[in-house]
Amino acid sequence: MVRSILVRFFSSFNNHDNNPPNHTHTATEITLKNGHVDILREVRISVMTCPDQLSLDDTDQFQIDTMGPDQIVKIPLRFRRRQDSCNKEASPDSLNVSIVVTFKRRRRVRSVLHTIRLPFYTSATLTSPSKDAKYKLTLSLKGDEDTPDLSQIFHEMFQQKDAGEAVSILRRIEANVVAFRFDSSKNEDESTTTSQSRCTMLGSKSKRRIRLQSDRLDALYLVADEFVHRLRREVTY
Repeated sequence: MVRSILVRFFSSFNNHDNNPPNHTHTATEITLKNGHVDILREVRISVMTCPDQLSLDDTDQFQIDTMGPDQIVKIPLRFRRRQDSCNKEASPDSLNVSIVVTFKRRRRVRSVLHTIRLPFYTSATLTSPSKDAKYKLTLSLKGDEDTPDLSQIFHEMFQQKDAGEAVSILRRIEANVVAFRFDSSKNEDESTTTSQSRCTMLGSKSKRRIRLQSDRLDALYLVADEFVHRLRREVTY
């Protein structure tokens, strides 16, 4: 077990000036600490995202010449949605970001791998629900409690800058429903709407079931994965 370096990641993402979540970029910070008495040399940090959807503003490679015992180094990361991804119909393959730290200690190369999860709003935007879809998926929840309120599960999505019209529509619908799209709402000239990859979630009133529907399987997977992740997080914390 490698104990010579401790990699700690902030669990929250920065939201400067308390602005509503922006689906085009997000920021976080990683903290590296040398937890050994030896000096670490040639410390390299590599950040790997879904290449077709997200990129780092500056670089995805960082290098530190040396780290002394108990030395702490903080590295800010700012992820931005790729402009050319706005014309892609597919949703991102994953919201996970892999961070690999390699270093030399006593002439031997060591490595540490860690994964952080980007906020859902970096890839999805709240939209109006659709009635029909090609693919449908039903999630059955255990327990006797009421079906979770989807607007509370995805509460920060209702604060997005581009979600005003969708919020109004969803508020008027007397149902436990939310819907997301996975591309930009406008083309580069900001005049016309692009084709959209959508996914609608509908909670049952009488049974603990959540139905997801979309014309794309990848959209079903991403939303279902995010929903399960949020439920587990609520149970854990």
